[in-house]
Amino acid sequence: MNDSSRRARGSAPSMRSAIKVGLLTIVLLVLMADPVLADPAVPTNYRSVVNVVDPLPEGVTIEVVGGDAFLSVAVAEGSTIEVPGYFGEPYLLIDAAGAVWLNTRSPARYINQDRYGVTQIPETADTQAAAEWEQVGSGGRFAWHDHRTHWMSPDLPPTIAGDRAEVVFPWSLTLTVNDVETEVRGELLYFPSTNPVGPLLVGILGVLPLLSYRRGRVKSTAITALLFGAMTLFVAMVQFAATPGFDRGLPTGAAVPAIGIAAAVAALWLGVSSIRSWAAVGLAGTAMLWWTINTGTALTAPVLPSALPVGMERASVSLAMWVGIGVVAIAGFELVRLTRNTKFEETVAPPR
Repeated sequence: MNDSSRRARGSAPSMRSAIKVGLLTIVLLVLMADPVLADPAVPTNYRSVVNVVDPLPEGVTIEVVGGDAFLSVAVAEGSTIEVPGYFGEPYLLIDAAGAVWLNTRSPARYINQDRYGVTQIPETADTQAAAEWEQVGSGGRFAWHDHRTHWMSPDLPPTIAGDRAEVVFPWSLTLTVNDVETEVRGELLYFPSTNPVGPLLVGILGVLPLLSYRRGRVKSTAITALLFGAMTLFVAMVQFAATPGFDRGLPTGAAVPAIGIAAAVAALWLGVSSIRSWAAVGLAGTAMLWWTINTGTALTAPVLPSALPVGMERASVSLAMWVGIGVVAIAGFELVRLTRNTKFEETVAPPR
């Protein structure tokens, strides 16, 4: 058997292995694209703000974080705060030591776990029953989805046209701070979507490193995929940090960029141009594209919950999209070329 025949026979299992790995990874990407243990803050058209705290207590901070996602309270050691549920029942208590307690008999304990309040309420929840407290945190700080402060539907409110900034509704709730009733008043604001053309044009610059691609050379494309994959992982972790700790869950939104980085490293480790190395490069590009699908609303949403500057976050999403497209296109071309060469070698290989 000559060398070309051996390569042809050896490449078929490699191709099958690459396909299996690709399919398995696609399944993982689908399963892990959305956080399964968290209901995170996301890009949105809404911002909820606290306007008045009356009386204003010392050592207490009350604010809305994540655009309109979470009402957050923080108290200094020695102060206490009590928050009622939607039926006037005890819901939240932060004691003088900073321990955070939730009443497991309060329906709000379960309703507030979901952005739209669709969590099932157990039969044990009873607004008339004595409170049963469960410690869920410490440090005198807690944040939750308070449905009095945001719009509870993905559809526009009936009073909002959608083409200009407007007040959706004013809101208020009464807390008890150091045994003193404290009224918190605010309003929910709507902002129209922004034009994504600017960020998309900036993102095209991301394809410039791909111009160094030469046919059959995997290194330059893999390095580009690695660098921009690291960028998407950084942005994903900053976005993850925008969700308060109690509702944060696991950083599964960062899993997709992490898979892409691992694939790019694998391509560099394999080194030579082969079906396996280019399949790994293609996987890295696919991970970038998948991440942009899940974060693409950042290009048009006017309110971004992460700590990154708005322009930087939008540019990062756009860069990842264009680089992902370029990397997938190059990897696809190389895989087709290598597959055709393999078939040709199988055809011309002499019999044993």
